Amino acid sequence: MHGVDDLSGIIFDVKHYAIRDGPGIRTTVFFKGCPLRCLWCDNPESQNTYPELLFYFSRCARLRECVKVCPAKAIIVQENDDLLPRIDRLLCSNCGLCADMCVAKAMVMIGKRVTGEALLNEVLKDVNFYRRSGGGVTASGGEPAMQSAFVSQFFKECQTRGIRTTLDTCGQASWEDIRRIADYTDLILYDVKHIDRKRHKEYTGVSNDLIIENLKRLSLLGIPIIIRVPIIPGYNDSEENMTALSTFLTGLHNIREIDFLPYNRLGLPKYEALGKKSILAEIQLPTKEKMLRLREITASYGLNAKIVV
Repeated sequence: MHGVDDLSGIIFDVKHYAIRDGPGIRTTVFFKGCPLRCLWCDNPESQNTYPELLFYFSRCARLRECVKVCPAKAIIVQENDDLLPRIDRLLCSNCGLCADMCVAKAMVMIGKRVTGEALLNEVLKDVNFYRRSGGGVTASGGEPAMQSAFVSQFFKECQTRGIRTTLDTCGQASWEDIRRIADYTDLILYDVKHIDRKRHKEYTGVSNDLIIENLKRLSLLGIPIIIRVPIIPGYNDSEENMTALSTFLTGLHNIREIDFLPYNRLGLPKYEALGKKSILAEIQLPTKEKMLRLREITASYGLNAKIVV
């Protein structure tokens, strides 16, 4: 097997002192690239596998240095538009030169390639927090299984150093990729968007056939699993969906709990910064009563259900 410094991966963030991505205090590594296109995705910068340019209009100092350095001539300033730069996304090559010149940090590159050694050194900074709190390292995304060789080797090196590992996955990957990481995983956070395959495809771009099959197989490995369900009003918050999901989960092994994650609109500024449209603003926030009712349904099946905010 490759050494930790022989492989590299593409990440878009490292979050220190994370407390919602598994037990204890954790360092969460966000891997770039996702096979789903959820209508409500709050991390649109995670979807593509390559580095991307984000432009936060409100930060712009209008110095126009970005216009001068852009080799593709993709940045345009119109005099009647308050001198605010505009990016032609069809011309932009995501080279990052404009971001390098932007002192106001209005233009930011998201996504970078890292070696296993560099990433390991980064998470080792927090090792004392892991030991005192029962925490560890979480691989999230995007979808970590899209970079399974790198993530599995990274997890192996973490475990060698006594660091507990958690995989946060949507399950849309080959069983070989999922199993490769699972061999070095202590806990799995498994996202389930919708139990109905047709609606799942309508809302995420793919059916849930592979996701359900991988969950069944993972449940037989003896690794504890926490099911995570984002609650999106009008999409997956019906009692019918929650009843069907609860029925399915009662037939699996090693399901420790079900976490309900109420929808929020925190991802909206990212869509604007990427030059993309979003339906996030149109979705209503789930009410407290609705969240409690869904938890009640799941608990009635003997499942340990929690609302995570």
